Amino acid sequence: MGVDYYSHAAIGLRVPRETLFRTEEKSLCNHLKPKDAQFCPTCGKHVTEATEIAIEGYDAGRDTFLGYHVEWGTDSEFAYICLLHCASDTSDGEHNMVALRDTTALNQAAITCFINHMTGARIWNQANFGLHVVFVIKMFD
Repeated sequence: MGVDYYSHAAIGLRVPRETLFRTEEKSLCNHLKPKDAQFCPTCGKHVTEATEIAIEGYDAGRDTFLGYHVEWGTDSEFAYICLLHCASDTSDGEHNMVALRDTTALNQAAITCFINHMTGARIWNQANFGLHVVFVIKMFD
């Protein structure tokens, strides 16, 4: 068993997990149940099951929100919607930060566009926009 750890630098918006997912309660059976029951008295199943569903605009398979890359830290409590990001390079077995070669995404027009997208999605928060370091720990066999 081993552990791998690395970091990402992200210029973007830090948001709580609940911003990109909503929780939906789904009934597991169609029987009549008492109001506060946890289990169905007829079949014994849980009355409901909570399911996390990605909000509109978030592609969980690609980790993108409205076309912007989304980075998750190890704890997954917060997501980082990135205007620009840079990951550590592990191709040679060492962890070295990759230099940002293309910083054109940092022009004022791109920043304004990013702010407008996040404002339109109703998640913009000036206090949570900036440079973030995201630390990731992965355990493997």
